[in-house]
Amino acid sequence: SVGYEYYGCKQIVWTHKTSIVNGQDIPGANVGGWNFDVHHRLNLQEGVLHKGDGTNVLMSESPWMVTSIAGIRDQIRNIECKK
Repeated sequence: SVGYEYYGCKQIVWTHKTSIVNGQDIPGANVGGWNFDVHHRLNLQEGVLHKGDGTNVLMSESPWMVTSIAGIRDQIRNIECKK
């Protein structure tokens, strides 16, 4: 959820969005024990990001980060403000 505060508006305007993120376990490549360096895989059950270069990132040891994934910078939204 994101709350927008508008100049001259007494209340916060809330927007709620939900998204599903799927993770996949990495099966054995059966190529001499090697994995291909092409994609990252997120293992939500174990909380591990398996990177394509063979390194792993433990989600419990990573900082929380918020990043914009949609929207346009300086976009003006039409709102109904109850003054």
